[in-house]
Amino acid sequence: MRRSLTTMLCAAALACGRSSPAAPTLRAVDITGNWSGSINSAVAGSGTLLLILNRYCLPLLPPGNGCQGQLTGKWTTIFPNPAYSDSGAVFGWVQDSTTEFSLNRRDPNICPFLVTATVSRGTSINGKFGAQGCIATMTFPTADSGTVSVSKVEGARAR
Repeated sequence: MRRSLTTMLCAAALACGRSSPAAPTLRAVDITGNWSGSINSAVAGSGTLLLILNRYCLPLLPPGNGCQGQLTGKWTTIFPNPAYSDSGAVFGWVQDSTTEFSLNRRDPNICPFLVTATVSRGTSINGKFGAQGCIATMTFPTADSGTVSVSKVEGARAR
């Protein structure tokens, strides 16, 4: 009994001295580049979505825990009815295989759209978009939502 108690205490002391497994490192997928694909809108119908994305890594604390990727860039939509075509700035983030970014309109007084999507192998982005919370001074356009599906344009660089 005394020997087994001593053995257990020694084993516990050794286990306490070991370092615990490292926390998983969060990675920011690099989705920098030019993207092209489809946007399907409940209001405007089917169109083309073009994205130019730049990713910047913001380190997570404590040091060594990876980073969260902040996104900036530009976007353009092209619809058969030019009244629905628009362009503007992109702001958001990417973490592992998830991204969320706003499509801020050319006219800063119109509410932006929010895209929530999955990044696959850094070569495709698929998800949905909808209205984003707006401030009181913004114009609330007709409610719209839909899907986006874009692929990285090989050999192209973000500008």
